[in-house]
Amino acid sequence: MAEDYMTQDSLAVAIKEPAQDLETWYGAFGWTLTEKHADNVYSDVIHMNFTRPHKIENKDRLQLLQVRMEILLNMVSRADRKVRASVGVLSAFLFLLGAAILLCGTLLVVRFNDIFYIVCGIVIAVAGILFWVFSTLLCVQLYDYSQKRYVVYKGVLMENVRSVVAEAASITGFDYGNKELREN
Repeated sequence: MAEDYMTQDSLAVAIKEPAQDLETWYGAFGWTLTEKHADNVYSDVIHMNFTRPHKIENKDRLQLLQVRMEILLNMVSRADRKVRASVGVLSAFLFLLGAAILLCGTLLVVRFNDIFYIVCGIVIAVAGILFWVFSTLLCVQLYDYSQKRYVVYKGVLMENVRSVVAEAASITGFDYGNKELREN
């Protein structure tokens, strides 16, 4: 077994679907897919094992490029989560604020029998409902804007990934054959 470590390097990768691009990309770095299987717990996670010869030319440069590619892919993943999280937090805050305004108006109507408080309570409750409507529209627009920014950001990052992979392919002489660097 110790002899294998001197002749072969191994790499284990876990990624969310789709994984077909990753197979091609790691192939450009000299890696060969040896095993691919679904995760036992998460249905959208794929585990892949790769190997490549331990002694290859320009190994340091290939490892640097591989790290760059992995960092870029992690940035894409983080940006995707951040879009949903930031809008989700804002919408939850605005929902609670609207609920507090509606509750204040309702308490004024229920608590006091004076017509002034009842009218003020109704106005405040309606303002709370209107706040909910406007904040919902605002969050939808903010989400759409964030998604558009994310698409542009992802496009730039993926172009960088394709550039890094192309440089690695030129070093290893990897032939894509029927495989292309996809635009997604």
